[in-house]
Amino acid sequence: MSDATVTVAEVAAASGRKAADVEREAGELGLVVKADWSGRPALSVDDARALASGDARRTLEHERAWEAHRVATKAWTEGRTKVIYGAAAKVRARVGNEGAGSVSAEAQRAATEAAEHYERSVPRPAFNGSIYSVNLEYINQEVGAR
Repeated sequence: MSDATVTVAEVAAASGRKAADVEREAGELGLVVKADWSGRPALSVDDARALASGDARRTLEHERAWEAHRVATKAWTEGRTKVIYGAAAKVRARVGNEGAGSVSAEAQRAATEAAEHYERSVPRPAFNGSIYSVNLEYINQEVGAR
């Protein structure tokens, strides 16, 4: 079974670009440029189609945006966790271990209030304009909802 290819020159001609620009963009997009049967630079048919249509660029941009969102979401959730543990630690430091059950309850209330405040005051990261891929765990309504 052979792999069908399209030369870089053919892609360039079809898209009104220079072959060097097509080859450079293919490399930037992670597409493999290999030699065809006669040694000319070529792309697989699927990669040539994706490059010419712009699908390869859109896919790469989407992947980069999703990764940035994933990193921002991790930072947001870690920030929430930090305020939770910080609030509970302040209560424990202030009260000590006397009446451990009541300390735990007070620490839990402080942690919950801190988390609620964080969720209301720190905007969630958005992906494609939507904040709903990041779950709220301590408040029941969206900020500003009635």
